[in-house]
Formats: sequence, structure tokens, C-alpha cells
Amino acid sequence: MAGLYIHIPYCQKACHYCDFHFSTQLHSLNDMVDCLLLEMELWRKKWRPKLLNSIYFGGGTPSLLSPDQIGQLIRKAMEIWPLAHAAEISLEANPDDISEEKLWGWRQAGINRISLGVQSFFEEDLVWMNRSHSSDQAFSALEILQSGGMNNTTIDLIYGLPNADSDHWKKNIDTFLSFKIPHLSAYSLTIEEKTVFGHQLKTGSLVQAEDVKVESDYMYLCETLANSGYRHYEISNFSLPGMEAKHNSAYWGGQTYLGIGPSAHSYEKDRRWWNISNNTLYINKIRKGDLWWEEETLTDMQRRNERLLTSLRTEKGIETAHLFSGVKGDKGFIKELNSLIEQSKLVENSGVWRIPEKHWLVSDEIISRLIIG
Repeated sequence: MAGLYIHIPYCQKACHYCDFHFSTQLHSLNDMVDCLLLEMELWRKKWRPKLLNSIYFGGGTPSLLSPDQIGQLIRKAMEIWPLAHAAEISLEANPDDISEEKLWGWRQAGINRISLGVQSFFEEDLVWMNRSHSSDQAFSALEILQSGGMNNTTIDLIYGLPNADSDHWKKNIDTFLSFKIPHLSAYSLTIEEKTVFGHQLKTGSLVQAEDVKVESDYMYLCETLANSGYRHYEISNFSLPGMEAKHNSAYWGGQTYLGIGPSAHSYEKDRRWWNISNNTLYINKIRKGDLWWEEETLTDMQRRNERLLTSLRTEKGIETAHLFSGVKGDKGFIKELNSLIEQSKLVENSGVWRIPEKHWLVSDEIISRLIIG
């Protein structure tokens, strides 16, 4: 099984927290679609998975594309690679791009899952984050998706906002549950250096939320969704039974994936590569057939560390053989492992090691202590 990721590097507005690769200049969008099609063609003989289990349109804002453009990209992928019968084909969308007409067109093109970037149902939060949609558009978009038969839907929400009280977060979760949406991705607000919020933090005009508030929001999220029948299967992801994201689960499971478009990453066995993060350069290189990516070959220890990074983010955890791979006799590793066990931050059961849910908020710190090299 393998996954195909297609990066659409355009947005109507720049959110104040986002450091993904995108442009708000849309003049080259049509040229970009042509080059995405061409890049897939260029990979026809170089990348030969047995079966595609998922196609994921990410960004940026893929919902800026017309249904016809989405359809062109899906048909090209299906022409080159065999697609699993029950393949998941996801589209990230902003609420202001949702209409009955577009939804019908996307479904006709092959989209069977929508990831809706809501972030908050409160207008003041959306304005503060510089989102392109309003609170009313978020509600309207969900109503259109549900009345239009898009049952496989997930939304994004952000917690730990320094300017919002915990009541906001509780009401956001209540609203999510009221729509009976089968999947949720919930993220703690992270301030990245090269963003508007990063600049505000540096100048002192923004103060991050206190850890106790972030933890309180997180624990409310975990407890409320568990009581509502949702499975917390990855740090930021919750689903009703059987509604887990196939594409992202493949990332966490170390499966092969190909990334198409500027800044997209790819992985296969001991090889990892990434496309250039510049729209104009990407278009020019693809058209000329020049090399448009860089790559590296992973050592056994790098592969072990990557498996650790992805597996310990999930409820499945990591098997003993993989955790101890290549680290026999490493006194520093054994010391850290024993310390984490004593602190109950790492537990073992039937040969599988996991970070307990209550410590997932600090999983990066825990995992870093087990990394070798």
C-alpha cells in the first residue's frame, strides 16, 4: 500500500500561525496544475507502488481548485498507478470555498473525504488568526457537506489560544459533537518563528497561553470525546470506530508515499526526498525536466529514530524489537528509558511500548530522550 500527496501551494489569505509553503498570488495556479500533472507523468517509471490506498490534496488551500482541475489530477493518478477499490481520496477545504455546486463537482471527480479547516466557531478567534472564513460560513459549510451526503468529513480545531477563555474551547467541542462529525483533528496553537504570531511573540505584543491552560483544554478534549465514543488514535486525531484517516495513518505506520508539488515530501524504504519550496522554480524545472527535488539515504539508525517519532505519536505504540534496534549496550539510552518508566511516561504491555495519553502533550520531549545519534 502507498499514498499520494498533492500539494496545492495557494491561499486567499495568510493565517497568522501558518508556516507551510504557500502563496497568496494566484496568477500561476493554472500553470501549477499543468506542472502537477507533468510531475506525476515524470514519476511514471521512477515510482512503482503495487497499489495506491489514498490520495490527499493538501496545502495551502486545495479547495481553490475547480472540480475539473481536481478531476484531472485524480484521473492522471489513476492512469499511472493502480488505485485500491476502497481508496480514500481527501480534499482539504476552507469553509468559504464550500458550495453545493462545488461539492457535487468534487464528488463527481472522485473526492470521498473532506477535511474542513474550521479552527474555531467563534468569529473573534477567526479574525485574530486572520482566517479567510467567518463563523457563519463554518456552520453553513458543515450543513452543505452533510446535506450533500459527504459523510466522511473531518474538521480542524485549534486549542490553547492565549486570547480565548476555556469556555470557548468547550463550546467548540460541543458544536463539533452536535454535528456528529466522524473525525476531528485538534491542534495546540504553535507559534512558528517566520509567521505573524512569531513576530508578535518576539516583539512582546503576543504572549503564549500558559501551560496549565493548554493542558486543561487538552484534557477536556480527551475526556469529552472518549465519553462520546471517539477513539484517540494519534496525538491530534480522534475518530469514531472505522473512520480513522487512511492517508495520515500510513505516514505514522512508516508506509511509502509520494509527494507531488512544491515543498512536498516523499518516503520509500531507506530513501527520503523533498521538492523545492518555490513555486516559480518548481514550474520552470518541471517544464524543463530539470531535477526538482533533493534526497537522502537513511541509515539504519535514522530509520529506527523515524519509526520511533511516528509510532509513539499513536495509540499503537512501538514494538520492543524496533525500540531497541541498534541500541544494545547504549548506557545513555537505558538510563533515559528507565527514567521514563519510573515517571510512568512510557509503559510496556505485551511487547509494545506506548506513551500514556495524559503525557501525549509532552511526547516530543519524551521521544527526544529515546533518540540515538
